[in-house]
Amino acid sequence: KQWYQRRVAITAGGNAAHKYGFLNRSSQSISRRKSIRPWKRRLAVLDNNNLSIYKVETVESLIPINSIIDIQMDSKKSYGKHVIVITTDDNREHYLQANSEEDMKEWVHMIESLGPS
Repeated sequence: KQWYQRRVAITAGGNAAHKYGFLNRSSQSISRRKSIRPWKRRLAVLDNNNLSIYKVETVESLIPINSIIDIQMDSKKSYGKHVIVITTDDNREHYLQANSEEDMKEWVHMIESLGPS
């Protein structure tokens, strides 16, 4: 098995992974809106509680689903194509770039379906 297949199985533990795949990732603090950090390709795993971002086999970023206050698709293409902007209650914006528009919409739909209604 590839490392990411093992990671998805371990992450899922008692929770099923609703979606996983490779995304480009960047982030910034809302108070520092000058520019976003460089894009990095990472494994993203979405389960019932968290969106986990992995760098090889270690968690690089953990976004609790209940901390998400806004999620949008970047329709202006300000940051590139197929970008999802997730704002969390700690005043951070997380940028995830999918491989296609369809994949971007699927990630947004899955995250929204797990969030508070």
